[in-house]
Amino acid sequence: MSIKEEIASGKEVLSRGGVLIYPTDTVWGIGCDATDEQAVQRVTKIKNREESKGFVVLFSDIDMLSDYCEDVNSDLISFLSAERPTTVIIHGLMKMAASTSSSDGSVAVRIPKDEFCILLINELGKPIISSSANSSGAGAPEQYSDIPESFLNEAGYVINLLREEKTSLKPSRIIELLPSGGFNVIRE
Repeated sequence: MSIKEEIASGKEVLSRGGVLIYPTDTVWGIGCDATDEQAVQRVTKIKNREESKGFVVLFSDIDMLSDYCEDVNSDLISFLSAERPTTVIIHGLMKMAASTSSSDGSVAVRIPKDEFCILLINELGKPIISSSANSSGAGAPEQYSDIPESFLNEAGYVINLLREEKTSLKPSRIIELLPSGGFNVIRE
């Protein structure tokens, strides 16, 4: 299938509240519409993840993020625009499913560096959650064949791109923007 056909299939699943397994700019991911609480709960269950943990929310660009974030400041823009995939933990995200945020109300956001992810998010017209396609606490899948079969069976659709390739990519850098100003590096 072509990238265009895969985007159409992915959008259709996400639009009806389904769960998608897809390649990202870091590792193979599992995700859904970030504004759909039931879909986010489904991903939480599939991953056997604590409900108090939030998810990474992927936006196609700063303009889309501005529709959901109270304070898109220069630090946030700088980190999200970095060449290396960078996830930024922020407060003040609006119009998201409640389960996207952690117990302290913070939400992790990222703008992917991957063409497929950006096109899919733009086509959907909403941000999507992203988490590595593995059970909570297990290692991230380096290639499609590392994804647990139970995940593949639970997903509404599995993107048919890059299945034979092994990623040399690692999870994104994580930065926390502090409400009082400044930042902490959580994962380099």
